[in-house]
Amino acid sequence: MEFNFSKHRPFSSYVTVIGVGGGASRIANQFQAFNLVNTCAFGMNRKEMEELSLPHKYIIGDGLGSGKDRCLAESECQKVLPCLEDELRDKRFAGFVVCLGGGTGEGCIKTFLQKAEEMATGMKLLFVTLPHSSEGTEKRKNAISLLHELEQYTEGIIVVDYDTIPCSTFFELYKEGDRRMIKIMYEFVRSISVVGVNNFDHREMFSFLKEYPQTKYIEYTSLSGDPDYMEKAVNDFCQFLPPKYSSVYDISSIIVIAEFCEDTSEEDIRNTLVRLMKQIPPEVESKVKIDVDTQSRNLIKFNIFTKHF
Repeated sequence: MEFNFSKHRPFSSYVTVIGVGGGASRIANQFQAFNLVNTCAFGMNRKEMEELSLPHKYIIGDGLGSGKDRCLAESECQKVLPCLEDELRDKRFAGFVVCLGGGTGEGCIKTFLQKAEEMATGMKLLFVTLPHSSEGTEKRKNAISLLHELEQYTEGIIVVDYDTIPCSTFFELYKEGDRRMIKIMYEFVRSISVVGVNNFDHREMFSFLKEYPQTKYIEYTSLSGDPDYMEKAVNDFCQFLPPKYSSVYDISSIIVIAEFCEDTSEEDIRNTLVRLMKQIPPEVESKVKIDVDTQSRNLIKFNIFTKHF
């Protein structure tokens, strides 16, 4: 039977990224420049929202902000749920961005995730930033407590913790935090929305998120360099994983997105990827996508997402 592709939407149209709160809306605004998928934002500060270039942005409440009041944000966000429903309709993947520690994000995110679950959104991924300890012990403690509470409403959580970012000023800290989060979001969303040389499909990504459901947390690692450097690096790639991984045997499941330049030899690509995969224990659930990077020359890149036992 002939299949008429012209009548069907591209897969990217089934994916959405939603910023919740002021900081998250700023991140979503920068992310939408990649033009990968539909991106929108919800916030309570009218001035901040008006500065965003997003085509879809929604003001919660009277536009005067939350005053760091989670209860106010939780109450007011009920009024914009029809807008959220419009953004989630027919979506198979929804990435929610939230900067914990503020009033709007903390007050709205649970309600938004519950609405996505009610609408049977296939995959719900949470991209989270945690406040720096210098912002107050209680603020950070409350953010971590809420994060644990949110685990039950999502298939996966990726965290950028400001305490792990070495910066001398707050401006540098938040700028670097935004950069890291946008990089992670780009690589993850691109992996399911853009066709590569070989691909894994929606159900494979879903199985990665569902594998070992006792942990919802996903860690990101990036490796890149010329073929000579990468050949050495992958022989002990565990050193590049987050500190919680004492060895490769702590990995429960892994996604490797291999990117190579058009001027890199196929032999170098194949040998480096084989060397990397040989480091992974055979019982680990592994998925590989291969893509072409047209921006760099003679480089091999590995974007790696892992889950810990």
